[in-house]
Amino acid sequence: MQQLKKDLFPAFVQALILCIVRVFTIPYQIWSGAVTRLAQQRQTPVQEQKDTEFPVLYWFKSAWDGAIVLSWIVAVLMFIFALFAAFNTYNPGFLITAAFGQLLMAYFYPIGISITKELLTLFLSMALNLEKLAKEDHQDKPKVVQASHEPDVTLDAQPQTQN
Repeated sequence: MQQLKKDLFPAFVQALILCIVRVFTIPYQIWSGAVTRLAQQRQTPVQEQKDTEFPVLYWFKSAWDGAIVLSWIVAVLMFIFALFAAFNTYNPGFLITAAFGQLLMAYFYPIGISITKELLTLFLSMALNLEKLAKEDHQDKPKVVQASHEPDVTLDAQPQTQN
């Protein structure tokens, strides 16, 4: 019981960090990771990209990183467009609020895109690994031909009639 009382406050602080602070810092970490991966990929020679066994999977993962990077850029452009559109209306307050709401929601886009990327990559990887295992299993086993030692028997197909 003493240990529980001692661990309660640190556990409470860690729970607050994970549930509140981390929610607001993880989109930036995801976005900056995607930027870093794409920049490294840009510097990688093209030959290394061609040597991969699964070029579609490689492209697929890179395309999702591109979507993560572009999500904030497109969101900022949409925000600027919405602000200019707001000033040309009779009620700019509503549209300005909508523009800032859209910008706030766009901050969390990398989380949704990253979850989608990870799930689809996981399913695609599982399918490719299963196919690879099936090929290896099929190649490793020798073909076994079972021979029948029974002689071929031909039966007379004429029915017997009783008199």
